[in-house]
Amino acid sequence: MVEPVRERKPRMKYLKFVICVLVGCLLRIEGLALCGDSLEHIVTVRSRDGLVQVLDANGNAERTLAGSVTQAAQGTLQNTRNFRIAVGDVLGAGAPQIITAVADHLDPCRRLFDPYSGRELGLRWSREGRWAIDVAVSEAGALTINEKRDASGKPISSYWNCYDVGANERLFHTEFGVEVVAIDAGELSTENAGDEVATINRQGAIQVWDSAKHARDPVVLFQIHSETRHVDLTIAEIVSTSPGGEIVATDMQGSLRIYSATGRLLRVWSSLAPVSRIAVGDVSDRPGIEIVALERTSGDVLVVSRGEVVQRIESKSDLPFVDVATIGAIKPLNLDRQSLVARFNAVNEIRRSAATDVAWRVDSLTFDNGGEGLFRAYNCLFTIPNYWDYGVFSSQTRCALPGKKFVARASGDTADDHHFLSPSFWGAINQYRMVDGRFYVAWRTQPPRKGIEGGRFSDVMPSSGPWEVWCNANPDGQPVWSVRIQRDGAWREERVVVDSGPAEWMDVQLIADSRQLILQVNQRERLRVTHDAYQDPFHLYFGSRQTHVGGAEVVSSFREVYVSDRPYPWTGQQFAEGPEDVRPTDDAVVGYLLKATPQAPRSSEGDMIVTRSGDLLAVYSFYYDGKGHDGSPARLVASLSKDDGRTWSPTWTVADRDKGSQGNVMSASLLRATNGDLLLAYYDRTPTMPAKGMVLRRSMDEGRSWSDRTVMTPGTGNRHAANNACLTRLSTGRIVLAVREYIGGIRWPYVCYSDDDGRTWKAGQHVPDPGLTRQQKRGQNVNEPSLCELADGRLLMTMRSIAGGQFFSWSRDAGETWEKPILSPLLGECSPAVLRRIPGTEDILALWTYGYGGRTPLVSAISSDGGKTWKHLKLIEQSRYHAYCYASCVFRGDRVYLSYMHFPLFSSRFRFEAEPGYIDYRFVSLPRAWFYRKTGRD
Repeated sequence: MVEPVRERKPRMKYLKFVICVLVGCLLRIEGLALCGDSLEHIVTVRSRDGLVQVLDANGNAERTLAGSVTQAAQGTLQNTRNFRIAVGDVLGAGAPQIITAVADHLDPCRRLFDPYSGRELGLRWSREGRWAIDVAVSEAGALTINEKRDASGKPISSYWNCYDVGANERLFHTEFGVEVVAIDAGELSTENAGDEVATINRQGAIQVWDSAKHARDPVVLFQIHSETRHVDLTIAEIVSTSPGGEIVATDMQGSLRIYSATGRLLRVWSSLAPVSRIAVGDVSDRPGIEIVALERTSGDVLVVSRGEVVQRIESKSDLPFVDVATIGAIKPLNLDRQSLVARFNAVNEIRRSAATDVAWRVDSLTFDNGGEGLFRAYNCLFTIPNYWDYGVFSSQTRCALPGKKFVARASGDTADDHHFLSPSFWGAINQYRMVDGRFYVAWRTQPPRKGIEGGRFSDVMPSSGPWEVWCNANPDGQPVWSVRIQRDGAWREERVVVDSGPAEWMDVQLIADSRQLILQVNQRERLRVTHDAYQDPFHLYFGSRQTHVGGAEVVSSFREVYVSDRPYPWTGQQFAEGPEDVRPTDDAVVGYLLKATPQAPRSSEGDMIVTRSGDLLAVYSFYYDGKGHDGSPARLVASLSKDDGRTWSPTWTVADRDKGSQGNVMSASLLRATNGDLLLAYYDRTPTMPAKGMVLRRSMDEGRSWSDRTVMTPGTGNRHAANNACLTRLSTGRIVLAVREYIGGIRWPYVCYSDDDGRTWKAGQHVPDPGLTRQQKRGQNVNEPSLCELADGRLLMTMRSIAGGQFFSWSRDAGETWEKPILSPLLGECSPAVLRRIPGTEDILALWTYGYGGRTPLVSAISSDGGKTWKHLKLIEQSRYHAYCYASCVFRGDRVYLSYMHFPLFSSRFRFEAEPGYIDYRFVSLPRAWFYRKTGRD
C-alpha cells in the first residue's frame, strides 16, 4: 500500500529578476522577486579559485561559498572550480538558492548552495558529460548548455538540458544544431504560457525561443542581430511602461542594449567600458532598477543606473570576477514546509497497508490528512495525438505520439542513446520510495521481429536501479526478454525466450517488491529474480535504448503504460463494480441510461429532474456520428423513467444546432421555475453572442417542447461555459449558475445569477487568483465549478485543478464575490466534483474522484461544518479500472439518483475501439441512508 509523504516539491519556483553569466561562453541566471523595499545582493564568482561571494550594496562579502571541488575525471583526481552561476528557488523552499556550474573539464557537475547558511546542499555529476558552457534557471527547471567538441577540442555544436534539481534527474534534452554560448530564461511576453528562453550563438545573434517548458523541441520566435555582436543577455522587467519583460544585452563594444518583448530596440547606452557579463536588480538606493556588469579588462563589478556607472566594486588583480548575478532576500530555506507545492508533488511510499479496507478511508477527512493513503498511479492510453502533457518526455523529436500509442527512438549516437517517457502528474514526475510494499508496472508493446545488436526495445527501468527490463529478438525472430539486476553490488543479466506467435502486441507486467522482481509476459510468469535495495526516491523510464556506439536505430511502441499499487486488469479477470456495501433492503438500482455503440460512442454531461407526475426526466448529450471528442457532433436528448430508473424510454431531441450555433450543443442543467416551468441551461451560441456561452430555454409541458434561447452569460468576447447539473436555487429564490470564463487561455470561475426566475441574468465577480504556478494556471487554473448553499447562507464552490485536487471558495453575498480559493481536503485527479445540500439537513454531499492515475475511484463524503471536514467516505464505484466524471445528483424522498460518465481506463476492458474512446452513461439509485452508513469492512 502506498502512503504519500509530505515533502517539498522538487521543482522550480520562478523568481522575478534575472541574473546572468558567461565569458567567451557565457551564463545566465534566473530573476528574483524584490522583498519589500530591501535591496538585492550581488553574487559573484572569482577566477582561479571559483569562490562564490554574496556582496552587500557596498561590495562587502556577506557570504562566501566553497569554490573548488575535487572529483575523478578521466581516471585521475582533479581539483576544479565554479565557473558559472544562476539563482532561483529550485527546491521550492521559499527562498533562493545558488547554482554553480563547474565547466573546465570533461566531467562537468552542478553544485547547489544555501546562501543563508553558506552550506552546500548537493553536488551533482552530469552523466551526459561534455563541456558545460552556461547555466540558467527557468520555470521548467535548471537549464544547462553543453558543447560537443571534436578530438582537438574544437566546438562542433551545442545542446541544452533541463534538470529537476531536487530529484537530480534530467527532464529533457534537445540539440540546437548551432554553437550557443549564453542562455537565460524569464517571462518575456505576458501572452505566452511559461518562460521564454533567450540565447546567443557564436555569431553574436540573439535568438528567442518558445516556452522553456517546451524547450525539448524549441522553436525560434524571433532573432536580433547586431553588427557589434552580442556577448551576454538577461531577461528582466526594467522598462516600467512596457508590458512583460525586456531583453538586456551587452555587445563586443561594451554597449548596453534594451530590447522589447518583440525584439524592438528601445534604448542604447554606449559610454561604458567594454563589459562581459550582466545582471539586473535593485542593488542601490537610486530610483529604478540597476544593471550590474563585469568590466571586461579588470573583472570589476560596475553598477549602472540609467546608463551611468554609479558604483565600482574592485576585484583582486589576480582573482578577477568572472560571473555576476543578483539575489533577493536571503533567508532560511524551508525544505519541510507543508505547502500546496509539497502536496502537489509528494514522494509516495510503497509500503504494506495496515488497513483491512482502503488505505485512504479515514473517520474524518481534513485539510491536514487529505490525500493520505493515495498512490500516485499512472495509466495512459496515449489517445490524443501530440498531447505532450501525458508525461515528461526526453525529446519531442525522438519520441512520438501519433495517437493511441507512444513511440520512442534511440540510436548509437551517445547523445541519442536513450529516449523515454517518465510518468508524471501534469509535469511533476511521479516519484516513489520503496519501504516494504509492492507495486505493479505493466505495458502493452509491439515485440521486435528482428534483433538489433545493443538494442533494448521496450526498455523499462527505475531512475536509479536496481533493475532494467527490455526486449530484443534472437536470430529466429523470437522475442527475448532480458532482466538486468543488481545483486550484492554487481550487475548480472537473465534472459527468457517468449514465443509471441502472430500477435501484434505483447502484454508485460512487473510485480515489484522491495527485493524481488517478477516478470510476466502474456499473463504468464517468465522470470523471478532478487536484487539489491532501491535507491530512493526513484521514478520510472519507459522507452528505447541503444547501448552500442554506432548501433542501429531502436524503435519501441507502447499502446499503454501502467503503474499502480494494484495489478493490471487483464482480459477475462473479474473484479467488483458498482457501489460498495449494498444490501438487499437498499433496493439499489445500478445500470445505464444509455450504453455506447460504435455509431454513438458517447452519452454524457446531463442532468435529471422529477416531473410533476413523479417520473424521472434525464437530459444529456448524445454523440451520434461515430466520434466522441468534446466538439464532435452531438445534440441534447431526453429520456423518461417511470420506475425509478430501472428502465428508460426511447430518447427524443431537446436541442440541436440552431442559428448561430458553433460546434455542438452540450452540458445540460435542469431546474424547476417557481411558476412550474422547466428551465434548461446548456452550452451554445446564438447569432447575437460574440462567442459560445450559456443559453436558457423553458418548457411548459415537462420537456416535450421548449422556448427560444435566452442568453445567460455576458458578451465579453470570451467563451463562457458551465458544466452539466450546475443550476441551483438559493433559499432567497435567487437562481445561480456556476460558470467559468476563458481569458487569454486561463479559466476564471464566477456565478451568473437571476433574481426574476431566470428571465434576466447578471454576472458576479471572478474568484480571486488562487496563486498557482504559471504552469498550473495555464493548465487549468481553477476550473469547472460546482456550488451549493450552506446552512448559514454562504455558498461553497468547488473547482478542479491540476494542483493536487479540488479548490474551495466561499461567498457571503449569494455568489457576487468570492474568497481566495484554497486547496481542499478533496484531493485527486483533475476531474470535476459535485456539491449538493442534502434536503432537510445542514449537511453537504460531495462526489469526486479521490485518486490519481485516472478519474477513479468515485467517492462520496459528507460535511456538516461547511466543507472543513468530511466524514462517511464511501465508494460509489468500487472498480479502479474505470473512470467516472461529470455527475448529476437528485434527491427525492429517501432516494438519491446519480448519473455520470463511465468508461474503461484500460484497453483490456474495451468492448470496441472508438475515436477517441467510448463513454457509457451510468445511472445509480441508492437510499439516502447508504451515504451515512458505515461500511461493513470498517
